[in-house]
Amino acid sequence: MRKNITLILALSLMLALSACGTASAEFSEEIDTAPVFAANYEAIAADHDVEVVRARANDVRVCLHESHDELGNCVNCGMQVKHDYVAGVCACGRKLDIREDPIPHDWFNEQEQQGHVESICYAADLVASPGKTRNTYMSVYTPPQYDSSKKYNVLLFIDGDYSRDAGWLTAKEWVPGGYVRGKNMFDHIMGQNLVDPCIIVTTFQAHEIVGSTPEQLSFEIRNYVLPYVAENYSTYMADGSYEAQCAAREHLCIGGLSNYSMYMWRTGMMLCTDICANFISLSGTSNVINTVDHLHEEELAGNGIRFFFMSVGTYESRYSSDANSFHKLVEVCDSAVDGENAHFCPVNGQHEWIVWFTSAYNALQLIQW
Repeated sequence: MRKNITLILALSLMLALSACGTASAEFSEEIDTAPVFAANYEAIAADHDVEVVRARANDVRVCLHESHDELGNCVNCGMQVKHDYVAGVCACGRKLDIREDPIPHDWFNEQEQQGHVESICYAADLVASPGKTRNTYMSVYTPPQYDSSKKYNVLLFIDGDYSRDAGWLTAKEWVPGGYVRGKNMFDHIMGQNLVDPCIIVTTFQAHEIVGSTPEQLSFEIRNYVLPYVAENYSTYMADGSYEAQCAAREHLCIGGLSNYSMYMWRTGMMLCTDICANFISLSGTSNVINTVDHLHEEELAGNGIRFFFMSVGTYESRYSSDANSFHKLVEVCDSAVDGENAHFCPVNGQHEWIVWFTSAYNALQLIQW
């Protein structure tokens, strides 16, 4: 079987190169995949079963030429390689760089290629108080070299620590070595093609502000946040409607840290699985048993988890609790498979921003949108 896979993939590459990258590679019915950049798949396929190779090959959407520069751009046609990892190795040759120790401080330096942050204020109806509204806001980050002709995945971070939404992006946060801005780190990892570029949205959900409940947040995500993003940025949502949100659920990831990781469990995974298939939990869980049971019911209804990532500082008091929550989730949910689309990746550190920034880098490498 493995020899057949190797032969099939090698043959597809030869056919593609003979046609100068213009013809579609033909695979047998056993693989049945769209054209892929297969330079390294021959070696990869030799050590992995057909299901893994088929899944990865079907997901990757890249050109067939062999030569790409260090940023992943094809030197022949200019198409950018989408990193797609099989056992830690991408088809373009890049290896996964999952960090147990914090990322370097110089990743937070201001980058030559910079993304853009827009802050948006809006008045949201209060779910618990019909007829009343609350004024709140969100921030939207677009990566360096954002191109409105391309479609981008959306990472929505629930935030609000210290009564603001800017912790992930523009606020100065302390890490060992001094104060930094998260935006610079995202500029670095996306500008250098270390992860696939995406749009990052942060919401304001400070728990002391009136109306900040999981139900209110779910309502705002559906009726204010995602409609605005869909109508003003290039995403996989055709428009801001509920139907378009559901159709693009595999291209939305909801995450949070600390108290707002608890919000993520209570909002993202309890109330938003119809519009979101990917989740990031950093240093915080909430209502685990009920959430996991709900997720199992949702996957039976066709809304399974596509990606789940969990991290915590190794020196945090909650380390064991979070680890147990992760294992409970993968034990109950068939759609979350440990080591494939579900990952527990702790980072050496305390309950601190350097752990969360490092975890975001790790998660964005692993996610298969």
